Amino acid sequence: MLRYLGLLAMFFLLGYLFASLPPPEPAKGGGEAQLYDVEFHLFPSADPEAEWTLFAPEVDYDPKTKSARVIGGVRGSRRVKNEVDLKLQADEVVIDAADNLRMPEAKITLPKECWQMTLAGGVQIDQRQGYRARTFRLEGPGVRVEGKGFSADFGLKNARWQSGREEWQSGGDDAKKCD
Repeated sequence: MLRYLGLLAMFFLLGYLFASLPPPEPAKGGGEAQLYDVEFHLFPSADPEAEWTLFAPEVDYDPKTKSARVIGGVRGSRRVKNEVDLKLQADEVVIDAADNLRMPEAKITLPKECWQMTLAGGVQIDQRQGYRARTFRLEGPGVRVEGKGFSADFGLKNARWQSGREEWQSGGDDAKKCD
């Protein structure tokens, strides 16, 4: 019996020693993962017929917040029925846990219409709703629009803004080739 008490005392002593040890230090870098030459695809629920393909030179992913920060800009496109209907370019992008994109500014090209759009002032591409930006500028053959309070669906078919300036022209020779 004395032997069992000695063994039990030894287990308690070892348990006390292990419990008093300092906790292990987390790995340096905060648990982030760096990815290089990244291609990712998004399938927004509010845009079920579309596939977004985005390319980034470097992405820092933080598993704690489930968000990613794109370094070096992002370029990509939106395809509907295997046809590119929109191209996107942005220098700074944060992708949150719900795959929403936030950026200071974004440049959008609509190849079919040959229009260029610049969204600025806190741009958001929300996976459930579409685009939002404080300001925007749209330029193309026969059109020049600037405004504030911009929002639109993913196909940019139902765009809305609160105030701005619009210039529309029909006919003429201002058609240009798109990239």
